[in-house]
Amino acid sequence: MIMLHEVIRARPHRVAPPELFDEPPHYNAAPEQDLPVTINEEPGAIRLGRWGFIPSTAKEAKPRIHINARSETVDTRPTFRDAFQKRRCIVYADGFYEWMKTEHGKVPHRICLRDEDVFAFAGIFDRRGDELRYSILTTAPNELMAPIHDRMPVILTEAGEELWLDRDAPGREAKKLLVSYPAEKMTAYAVSNLVNNYRNDSPAVIEPRDLSAPPPGLFDE
Repeated sequence: MIMLHEVIRARPHRVAPPELFDEPPHYNAAPEQDLPVTINEEPGAIRLGRWGFIPSTAKEAKPRIHINARSETVDTRPTFRDAFQKRRCIVYADGFYEWMKTEHGKVPHRICLRDEDVFAFAGIFDRRGDELRYSILTTAPNELMAPIHDRMPVILTEAGEELWLDRDAPGREAKKLLVSYPAEKMTAYAVSNLVNNYRNDSPAVIEPRDLSAPPPGLFDE
């Protein structure tokens, strides 16, 4: 779930333009949506950015859209390295989803902080015309995430946010932030398959799922 009011409450030292308060909450954010970010060019502001990085150097009519970038190679891959050095951003959220292979099939899980507070992913951005487009950086999973998925997004501490947004910070120092978040500060629980369709964007998406119950429809006639 992403609610702008909660982002602003959690980061009162950053300001958002009044029109952003009309943005509806997202319970099932998806690529190509506009979501709240802070960029290193405006570290004291919250604005909207579109999830799906396209480098400004891309020449194709329909270039590839990168929703994630591997932190291990973000500073060396030609697609990302200039943005890593010059255009870093943070992406606000209070949870994310991954799918775990179980006896019930692939079961979606919601992962969040134990206190369910707002946090920030490390990201990079570029501009495509009037659009600001970003990618979320990923790293190796911690102990909580490893049974669910072999990657996890980079979650920054609040101190890490400031360093990541510091345009004068050397790349080598910024890259030290790209590690897995402590597992003991996170939690995960199963949710319904509603999350599999981004059009389902309501509080029902984040309700816990009882895996001891049979899947809906199993015994229906």
